[in-house]
Amino acid sequence: EAVFRVQIFHPHEHFEVAGRVTNFQAQASAPLPNDDDLDRLRTLWWRPRVCAALHGHALQMPALAGASKLCKQWMASQMLSGYDDFIEHLVASAFLQPAPFEVPTSPQVGFCRVLWLLDAFDW
Repeated sequence: EAVFRVQIFHPHEHFEVAGRVTNFQAQASAPLPNDDDLDRLRTLWWRPRVCAALHGHALQMPALAGASKLCKQWMASQMLSGYDDFIEHLVASAFLQPAPFEVPTSPQVGFCRVLWLLDAFDW
């Protein structure tokens, strides 16, 4: 005897939650979505879209993937592992908005640009 559990995801189920999260004109007294709905929206809707966009950019700029791996290794050596999404966004920012520099052409230069971004950003 075997038991299987099937979850069916339909994007329209999360439109209401996404609308409440992204509506910046909402009243402060409006109820916030619960954590389960936000987590489900994050894992089933936003993360796949961001991963697909980053994959597309990595195909256009091959050094982006290597720089991302270098940054993740560096963050892990600093005992800051678990921030993979944040690191990928930083690397993408260094490649997509490289001003005042040119677009990095090697993973090592991309890694240095991410470190420069961390240093120069006005936190």
